[in-house]
Amino acid sequence: MRQPTSWWVAVAVASLPGAPLFAQSVTSDMLQKAAASSDWLMYGHNYWNNRYSPLTQITAANVKSLVAKYVLQSGVERLGSFETTPVVVNGVMYVTTPLSAGSPPRRAGSS
Repeated sequence: MRQPTSWWVAVAVASLPGAPLFAQSVTSDMLQKAAASSDWLMYGHNYWNNRYSPLTQITAANVKSLVAKYVLQSGVERLGSFETTPVVVNGVMYVTTPLSAGSPPRRAGSS
C-alpha cells in the first residue's frame, strides 16, 4: 500500500531557516563529501545512497513532539499524487513538483 509522504516534506521545509531564493552551485568536491554534510545534495543523500543524515537535532526522544510549521502547497490537486526528494544546498531546500521546481517562498515574519 502506498502511503502519502507529504508530511515529511512539510517537516523538512519547516526545519529550514529562511534563505535566499536563487539557485546555488554544487561542486564535485561537495558531492564527494556529501556523506558528512548537513546538506542533502542528491537522491539518497550521497553516492552510496544510504539515506543517512549526520544531523542530531531530531532524535528518537523528541521526534514525537515535532509539529509542522510550514506546508508547501504544490498545486497538485490529489493528495499523495506525487513524491519528491528535496535537495538541500547550503541550507536552502529545493523541491520539484509536476508543475514547478524551486525553493519554497519565504513568508513574512519567517526567519
